[in-house]
Amino acid sequence: MIKKLVVLILFLSSSFLLCCQEDYDITFSHTTGFYDSPFYLKTSCDSCHIQFAYSYNDEFKNLIDSIYIDKTTSILFRLKSKDEFYDLGVRSYFISFHTEFKVISLNISEEFLFDDVLGLYVPGKEAYYDTLVNHWRKANWEYKRERPCNVEVFNENGERIIHQNAGVRIFGGMTSYYPEKSLRIIAREQYGVNRFNAAIFDSDTVDYKHLVIRHSGNDYRTLRFKDAFITSIAAESGLDVQQSSPAHLYVNSEYWGVYNLREKINKHYFRNNYNIPFSGLDILQGFNVVDHGEKTKYLALLSFIKKHDLSVYENYEYVSEVVDTRNFINFWVHQMFYANPDVRGNIRFWMSDSLDGKFRWIVYDTDLGFFKSYHNENMLEIFTSEIQTRWFNPTWSTFLLRELLKNEDFKNDFILQYSIIGNTILSTEYLSERINTFKGLYEKEMLFHFSNRRMFQRHQGSILKWYKSIDDLIYFAKNRPAVTEQNLVETFNLSGKYILRLVIENPQHGVVLLNNNIISDSIFNGYFFTPIEIPIEIRPNIGFYNTGFSNPVVSPSFELDTLFQCDTMSVIVSFKSLGHSNHKVIINEVTFEERNIELFNQELDTINLKNWTLSITHLNPNEIPTTSFILVKDSVFIHPYGYNILFADYDVSCITAIQLFDSNNLLVDSIAFELNPTLSDTIHSFSRTIPFDSLDGELPSWEISRPPTPGNHNIHYSDLLLKQYAENVAFNRKIQIIISTLLALLFLILFVFRHEFFSKDT
Repeated sequence: MIKKLVVLILFLSSSFLLCCQEDYDITFSHTTGFYDSPFYLKTSCDSCHIQFAYSYNDEFKNLIDSIYIDKTTSILFRLKSKDEFYDLGVRSYFISFHTEFKVISLNISEEFLFDDVLGLYVPGKEAYYDTLVNHWRKANWEYKRERPCNVEVFNENGERIIHQNAGVRIFGGMTSYYPEKSLRIIAREQYGVNRFNAAIFDSDTVDYKHLVIRHSGNDYRTLRFKDAFITSIAAESGLDVQQSSPAHLYVNSEYWGVYNLREKINKHYFRNNYNIPFSGLDILQGFNVVDHGEKTKYLALLSFIKKHDLSVYENYEYVSEVVDTRNFINFWVHQMFYANPDVRGNIRFWMSDSLDGKFRWIVYDTDLGFFKSYHNENMLEIFTSEIQTRWFNPTWSTFLLRELLKNEDFKNDFILQYSIIGNTILSTEYLSERINTFKGLYEKEMLFHFSNRRMFQRHQGSILKWYKSIDDLIYFAKNRPAVTEQNLVETFNLSGKYILRLVIENPQHGVVLLNNNIISDSIFNGYFFTPIEIPIEIRPNIGFYNTGFSNPVVSPSFELDTLFQCDTMSVIVSFKSLGHSNHKVIINEVTFEERNIELFNQELDTINLKNWTLSITHLNPNEIPTTSFILVKDSVFIHPYGYNILFADYDVSCITAIQLFDSNNLLVDSIAFELNPTLSDTIHSFSRTIPFDSLDGELPSWEISRPPTPGNHNIHYSDLLLKQYAENVAFNRKIQIIISTLLALLFLILFVFRHEFFSKDT
């Protein structure tokens, strides 16, 4: 026991003895990362000695010459100077290992994993097996014990983006009783650094307090990605989910398999995703369990609903001020479609006074959903039952949904959302496409997983079961939509089914929303029910207008369509250009660092830019084009042949197109480009070579300008003017020389022949 405590003390103390490599000239012959063949690792250090060990349980040895690295290995290094030791951290080297996933290397004392007293993976000495519930009681992993470790994370390009000491705990509820477990790593000041500062997921967030290394929960012996797949679909309805990134896990140089690196749902999640403070934030789950904050406001909501009839407009309006009803509807539509019975224990919701004070729901832990055997389940009936009919629908878990459905507006919105989501991101075609995407992403990595890991091998399943599970997902995706449609009809006694066929011509020039859902395809076909009207909003981009359908709602009126063998209503929306403006103002320069856009007036008159608009198309972190607008609200004048600056609150290096519209929304000027500037370019600008259609036969083009010249002539144009001026000066000098020469020659002729001229006169 004393030896184990010494290991713990030594590990913790190493966090406070980090060596500053600038104080010693330390070199390693090979950086951490991935290599195709074995190599000899050499080190050097002036006035010090380098020592190494292969684990926290090994004794450190002096590194005399080199270490032969012929297999994937993590090595602990420390520096010895006189009688003091300084931690140099862990360096992991991967030999002949090729992956498109992230890689996590965890190094930890073996006692912290498998010792009867300290071990996180064993029941422990106090544990006993409860035959009534068929799992251990008082097991080590039940006590949320935390152990120190060292963690490295390598991104998909093989770059090490995290390297620090941290804490590790077992993560999960009932899945923690499985032999293989999910882990949570925590950054704390006591380990050295209190955040994981790295771009882990496809977002701008680089600051994480907790990260989850999840084995996919109840799906851990089959797909290893089901929850990541399901929640990625739910996120497309604007629901909160944990971001996910697949990764291979190594523990103490041993391969443990494919895991999913996830965000943790806690107060830090909402700070990162909503930029809101911890104060005034309530996070709850299940039956009023508080994760953060308090439950006072939620209990007050439930109390109000119990005492008031929500079919009454005023009562429903009050609840709508406290609950994001669209978010709540989308949450249940997804959970019912997935036939997720585990939603009861994983109802998670939150609100923040710093946002709008409304409760919103989180899609979390969906591993028990999307099962082939569940594809016929009528979850709509189950989750709207007034009595408990199954283990997973106690009345407290369905109370809020049942009461809200008593309101006609909420019920109609629920039915519409069920139809729209069911015909878009929950359609067979879309789900099958996404399943195949995940299959392509994971297939090669899972072949490696099943072939190479030895830890938990008895419990890991097989590649054949993995392929079978893919087939089961596809079966569910093919058969579930028709079942949920019928469930909708039966539960709400619907009739008058029809197909809405929405055709959007030139969709790049505007947006169409059905029931406030953006329709991204140019052709949408979906089933709906009479007499429910569908709110429709048509938003042309600046410089465009829409023709065809223009009503604020779609009211069913039918024409027989033999294609669908169903009553069909066709709606056509076409976006057309308003035309070009007569104003001659051009976009002349885009400055990176200052984030501004320069305009140049080619006219002889001063122009007021009030109510003019810049339409800016830029790429978001997922490289999806997004259009934003800058409206000039006040009078801003641009003088004849003068310049003016409009500021853009975007990373202009991500801009792909800019359009300028006048106060009548007529197109004045536009440019389209791919900047992709280098780091050194970002202190410069992107500018037109000349601010005219042509100059001395030279046509305008765009180039990186060094330095930026906002409010002045661009460098190329200035240089051209100087060159033109110099050429004019040189030409004028030539003319002057020629004239002077001719005049001198004339005077010379007159001087030579002056006598003849005078004698003739006399």
